[in-house]
Amino acid sequence: MKQQEFVSAIEAGLTSGHGASFSDTEFSPDERLRSKKTYATQIIPFNLHVKNKTWRGIHFKNCSITGLAFTGAVLEDCTFENCQLAIQNWNSRFSNCKFISCDMRSFSFGADQASNANAFQDVVFEKCSMQASGVDFAVFERASFLNCKLDRAEFRQATILQSKFTGKLDDVVFGRDYTDKPSRLQGVDFSKATINYSIFPNTQVSDVTAPENPKIHMISRYKDFIADLDRAIQANPDLGDVALAGIFTSEYTANSNFGIVNEDDFSELLKPKGMERLAQMLTDPSWGN
Repeated sequence: MKQQEFVSAIEAGLTSGHGASFSDTEFSPDERLRSKKTYATQIIPFNLHVKNKTWRGIHFKNCSITGLAFTGAVLEDCTFENCQLAIQNWNSRFSNCKFISCDMRSFSFGADQASNANAFQDVVFEKCSMQASGVDFAVFERASFLNCKLDRAEFRQATILQSKFTGKLDDVVFGRDYTDKPSRLQGVDFSKATINYSIFPNTQVSDVTAPENPKIHMISRYKDFIADLDRAIQANPDLGDVALAGIFTSEYTANSNFGIVNEDDFSELLKPKGMERLAQMLTDPSWGN
């Protein structure tokens, strides 16, 4: 198969209404970029920029895609399963799509500016690798992040509405202090998630469901909470000897006073008496959200 044959197959699938399927294929614009995965039974020299078109019902399985870009495109009812995706996106919309067990660390969720923002509506991300992903200017609505690897991911200037996260969220940043526009979380469900060292700088938060884990707590005056604990440590060395503000709130701005505290995050930073003080503060309803 050549690139033109691929485009023809897409067009034929759209015309028929049955979509198209591709499997065990590596799409690459450059010999040096080819991963030579064992499942890639064929390799297509690939450098395709899809502009202002709709793809519907396209299914990729066991594919590596490093030469595809979308501008003003719409993808509906498409599935990417066990794929390596280095796809560029500008002003594009993904609707009712599924990404299952995909490597998305080189997938551009966000865009370079607000006018090129991408939208993800009713999209499922399941067991995908998204570590260290930077998400600027993207809208997620009714999206599901199910047991994905999100370590060090940053949802900067992102809008997340009526969505849910499950699994472990480790060192995830929702928002960022140097962006012009705050991130926004509304109706986000973290009930089945475990959150560690994750922060919400410059983020507007409303109607968020906290994790069900009894060791994880939503804090409405987060900066004040950490500052109060720090003052107690300074007054009593038996509580601890590490300044917490630099670890938990150094990137916060005046617009950021929401946080989620996991007691386990403090276990190596506080002494036993410090953990007792933390537990007492967490029972104080004045800190609750």
